Amino acid sequence: MLRSIANRTGGCNAMAARWLLAPLALVLIAGCNEQPQLTGVLAAHDARVRAPVPGASNTAAYVELHNAGEQAVQVVRATSSHVRAIEFHRTARRNNVLTMRRLEAIVVPAQDTVRLEPGGLHLMLFGVTALPDSIDIQLFFDDGRTQTISFRRVALGAN
Repeated sequence: MLRSIANRTGGCNAMAARWLLAPLALVLIAGCNEQPQLTGVLAAHDARVRAPVPGASNTAAYVELHNAGEQAVQVVRATSSHVRAIEFHRTARRNNVLTMRRLEAIVVPAQDTVRLEPGGLHLMLFGVTALPDSIDIQLFFDDGRTQTISFRRVALGAN
């Protein structure tokens, strides 16, 4: 097909035809995949994990999660091969004292965004053994779907 278009257009237009048709070919190939895709439940943006304090084995991870779907999505568990456990936490200030409360799940409403950020909702990582430049964290949803998100390591003082 590409050759046919290239032969008809000739010269520089042949290269342009290839560049224009390449994305179409990728879409067609992707559409032939018979396996259900269990990733992409949420769009993830700016996924990052803080380097732990020297000598400590706990740290926090942050990400912006967007649900473009028509129904709320509930994240009920998270795991990574680089940590012993991951919990959902919310930091709050009461009477000038910061407190951290463990949550059972994170709910991302339909057509909405939830920000996991310093001083608020976040992933608490326990038993960090080694923290490479990037770690994968797998999210588990209440309906059985899963999604793996790659988190980049950031310096200790970074947001």
